[in-house]
Amino acid sequence: LEDQIASEVGMSSRDLTTTFGVLNALGRLSVSLPLDFTRNHPWGGVYVYISGGLAIFALGILLLALPVESLESQKLLVRMANSTVAFGYGCLLGIVPPALKILFGGQHLGLIYGILYVGVAISEPVWSLLFRKSDSCSGIGCYTVYYLSCVAA
Repeated sequence: LEDQIASEVGMSSRDLTTTFGVLNALGRLSVSLPLDFTRNHPWGGVYVYISGGLAIFALGILLLALPVESLESQKLLVRMANSTVAFGYGCLLGIVPPALKILFGGQHLGLIYGILYVGVAISEPVWSLLFRKSDSCSGIGCYTVYYLSCVAA
């Protein structure tokens, strides 16, 4: 999917992957490091970090749904969305393991984590079915239904 979005605006997906990797790592650190110190604070528990990560992730997806016409504006939007999604996704990936341990304990953590990612593996092909556009459409706006359905889910 990343290749398709990048090619719609005349970019290489390599332009996006380095930024994604760095911001993803920063997102993981930004939630997992302070969790130990703030988990008993009203504004620092697991749910706060999960909500924040989801909000950042959804904002990045919604950026792609903005209606812009010029190719340069679309390139900028793709870069901004890539950065925002990367950080939000990193936040989510960084908080899930400690959240599962805090909420369910460590006894069956491997089983719970495995079930979670089996669900992810099943849902990815389903979401890719929504990633379609007509041949007469060009630009990132062709995938607006996909973006909005991702945020709604």
